[in-house]
Amino acid sequence: MKDSEIILGNVDGSLLVGMNNGRLELPFNNNIYLLTVPIAGINYYIRYKDLIISNGDKLILKREPNNNFDTYAIEVFTQNEIKLGYIPRRNNKVFARLMDGGKRLYAEVREVQYYFDEINEIVIRIFMNDI
Repeated sequence: MKDSEIILGNVDGSLLVGMNNGRLELPFNNNIYLLTVPIAGINYYIRYKDLIISNGDKLILKREPNNNFDTYAIEVFTQNEIKLGYIPRRNNKVFARLMDGGKRLYAEVREVQYYFDEINEIVIRIFMNDI
């Protein structure tokens, strides 16, 4: 083994972490599914008739700790920074604490329901990106 090469393993010999030439190589990057929920408040935030949102679209989750109505509020945005609404209050406390603790959470559109030509409900799946 060279000086710039370090391999750490557990008792059974499986690889945990490898370092080569000062670069840390991680063996996995996990996206952990947490919950499926509808976005709350879309009727207040979706004002674009031409908003195109599809199943599988990735969404951005942002904490809003200074929200006057909910200290655990988490906003939901499209990749283009269009606010869609919030994670429902009944589901957001654990997610808010994870985000406050430095965990990266994101969402993915599971289903878009329409009433005539307008978006009636957006159901999302919440994931935690864990390294």
